[in-house]
Amino acid sequence: MKEITDKSIVIRLILFILTIYSSLLYANGCEDAYGLILKNQTDPSIIAGKMVDKRLLSEQDVILDIGGEGRYQGAINLNPNPLTTTTGESGRFIPNWLPGSGGNIPIESRVVDIVYLENAPIQLKTMEEVLRIISPRGQIHLSHPSDYADQYLPALKEMFFDHKILVESDSGITKIYILMR
Repeated sequence: MKEITDKSIVIRLILFILTIYSSLLYANGCEDAYGLILKNQTDPSIIAGKMVDKRLLSEQDVILDIGGEGRYQGAINLNPNPLTTTTGESGRFIPNWLPGSGGNIPIESRVVDIVYLENAPIQLKTMEEVLRIISPRGQIHLSHPSDYADQYLPALKEMFFDHKILVESDSGITKIYILMR
């Protein structure tokens, strides 16, 4: 029989409270990582699969925010940390949190409709993962300070040479939209 320690009871109690808190604040029908971890489902690919399936079954777009903290309503927020650090008041629980990072996205191939990547470093492995998960008619939205965007834009144009790329710059921020075809 599995030994139950005081520490494991406290951890389960905290996860239970997180689940209730998350359900109350973000009652949009999406089972998030907090609830799944409570059920001992800690594999990020299982968590991601359930989150994606709920959106597909309800005919919603599958939106992924890499490094996200809850800025886009209904988006799956891929982040190694469960608490916000930059969006709004820091220390809040991230809604629709999916543990992970851009270099190893635990989502099936070709199912994401929109990917957001803002103010986070653009790494080759992250862009390869984005290419893997984006749907054939998906969109990729990048937003970075212009001086940084100027550095990676040529590589993006090469990587996405057969897709439509729109670039907008304003007040030192460059937004890049890649439309898959």
